[in-house]
Amino acid sequence: MIRAVDRVEILKDFRGLNLGLILALRTIESFSDGCGYIALRPCPLQFGPYRNKETKKLQLMGYDQFSKNEGQAFKNLRRHWSKIGFVPVGNSTVYIKNPAFENPSIEKLFAK
Repeated sequence: MIRAVDRVEILKDFRGLNLGLILALRTIESFSDGCGYIALRPCPLQFGPYRNKETKKLQLMGYDQFSKNEGQAFKNLRRHWSKIGFVPVGNSTVYIKNPAFENPSIEKLFAK
């Protein structure tokens, strides 16, 4: 069975609390029973559907404040998702995680 989360967006006032990672861990814990691996293909939001648009949402979400360097943005994402055990598959933009491996505690993630 395939389950999918299309997008997680955190308002700029709440970034830096690892809320997206905590949500991802809770989702994995809830739905990963019997899974061999969890696959993820994150995209830096500044290069997503709001790229090159002057919209109210772009300003509200603060995407215009993110790195304009795509390589650096993906490097930042790789570091971010590695906090909960995701690793890139080769040189692709796909990341995997074995749900059987131990996860960091929610308290540890939230404390950072």
